[in-house]
Amino acid sequence: MIKSNTWHYLVHPFDVLFFRKNKPFDFGDWYSEGFFPPLPSTFQGFIRTSILMKHHQLQRGRLSPGAAELVGDDQQFPLEITGPFLFNVQQKNWYFPAPRDVVVDRNGDTTITGGRQIRLSPDSIACDLGSLHYPDEKEKAEYLWYSGAFLSDDQINQYRKQGTFSGDNCSSVYHEEEHYGIQLKKNKSIEEHRFYLTPYQRLGKEMAFYFKLESEKFYLDLTGQYSRLGSEGRGAIIEKIDKQLNLTLDDSFYEELAQSKKFKFIFLQPAILPPEFLPFQEVGNAESLSFKPINWNGLQLKPIYATMGEHLKIGGISFIRITANPHNSKTNYGLKPMVNALPAGSVFYFHIENADNIQNLAETLKQLDGGKVPFENYHKMGYNQFVLGKISD
Repeated sequence: MIKSNTWHYLVHPFDVLFFRKNKPFDFGDWYSEGFFPPLPSTFQGFIRTSILMKHHQLQRGRLSPGAAELVGDDQQFPLEITGPFLFNVQQKNWYFPAPRDVVVDRNGDTTITGGRQIRLSPDSIACDLGSLHYPDEKEKAEYLWYSGAFLSDDQINQYRKQGTFSGDNCSSVYHEEEHYGIQLKKNKSIEEHRFYLTPYQRLGKEMAFYFKLESEKFYLDLTGQYSRLGSEGRGAIIEKIDKQLNLTLDDSFYEELAQSKKFKFIFLQPAILPPEFLPFQEVGNAESLSFKPINWNGLQLKPIYATMGEHLKIGGISFIRITANPHNSKTNYGLKPMVNALPAGSVFYFHIENADNIQNLAETLKQLDGGKVPFENYHKMGYNQFVLGKISD
């Protein structure tokens, strides 16, 4: 296997940003809500465009013949992208969406001073999905599920090892600015009473987007490349850095997971999962409903608990280059198939059913931690990024 070339980059936007959810407009739509942080499928478009521009494969909006070989097409993806994640340039640390099983500790009515894993019932309860543990109802209303909640890498690592974190909710990562717009008629005249509100995001003063880029074939240095980011095409510049994201922890953490024979699965990015990985696969009949264990990298995993929030619809525009007649080639635009995705911060709790049969289970868990669940090309775009965590009692 050819060793991959790897680069680590920061993206510095010049202005406010606006990211749409990565789904096509319905017929008649004129406005779509914003979404932050950007979906991996949105961000990979920025990266691929930047590569094409850097290597002069995109001229006046048209692709050169070598473009598909460099950045792929709908079927192939010759790159591996990790991110995007928010990065503080001054403090040299990362920020991740808060896991959805967190209960906040409040100082007074508003200030968040820390958080802990929600307590689960000691016994399971039968439901239409099988037999699951359930959360303490008194704590359920305090879940840290609000938009804009990010934890630093120190906080997320503390949470993974102890089930708690300290510090504030990092509200300075970004803030929203509400911009008003006016809908125009086809002749560009103003439509009466057609004002609309759009939430733009402005990164904190020291914040940028981090991503890692890998390629087995090409040298893809993007240092200093200028491109446009977001639905409104605001300018951004790419900077190469030496700082590398490391999502693995010390060996004692994995020894503890192996000894407990259980762990939590925390998605740092939205997840588009293969059918064989999805939990809650029902077996049996209505009177005796149970779960089919997930077989993943030699581990047989039984779901204990999960919290996922509202699923995302992921679609997008497909660019299909038609070259049947090389003298009259053109680009057609179509829609990619719509798929369901779990939002970032989704958490699964698993028990390792075959733990006693795995030699050096701790090392197995360490090798898996910080990876991605592979599925088609979605994980190469940045989807399905996960870390492991301890299930605290």
